[in-house]
Amino acid sequence: KIEKEMQAYKIHIDGVTMHGGGFYMYNTTATKNTPENLSKKMARMFPQVTQYMTQHNIEITGAPFALYNKVDLDNNSIIFSAGIPTSNRVITTSSDILCGYLPPQKTLKLTLKGNYNNIPKAWEIAQNYLNENNLRQVPNGNAFEVYVNDPTKEPNPAKRITTIYIPIQEPDNISEN
Repeated sequence: KIEKEMQAYKIHIDGVTMHGGGFYMYNTTATKNTPENLSKKMARMFPQVTQYMTQHNIEITGAPFALYNKVDLDNNSIIFSAGIPTSNRVITTSSDILCGYLPPQKTLKLTLKGNYNNIPKAWEIAQNYLNENNLRQVPNGNAFEVYVNDPTKEPNPAKRITTIYIPIQEPDNISEN
């Protein structure tokens, strides 16, 4: 019964929303596009960013997130950044940890409550929603996942919360090409 409860998940489409954007500290890597590879890389990357921010007294203003810079389906690879929000632009002294800026943008937002292994299902639902509602992702727009609660502090995978944001085009910016 406990195992079944831990596998429970729910995906909710929050709909079209404005994401406020902002500054963030991050590092970037490339890997094969599998959940196992992403998890392993993220498990190393987020602590590096957090440690840098702590050592340099940089304020953390939000939950960690993965920003998908490039997904290459042909080669099953992905380039992504592990980011942590901060309140101001920071000039870094490290070549591994940088400061970036997410612009405010119109997005499709989904919320997954449950184990991270359900994230691919959430992405599938997001793509179906985009298609069914004639919404188009911004070309070369960077979708991202926000990990709302810390998995080291929330041992029950069914209680983990992930929000997915996919930048979408304004209707008047959609061409028929």
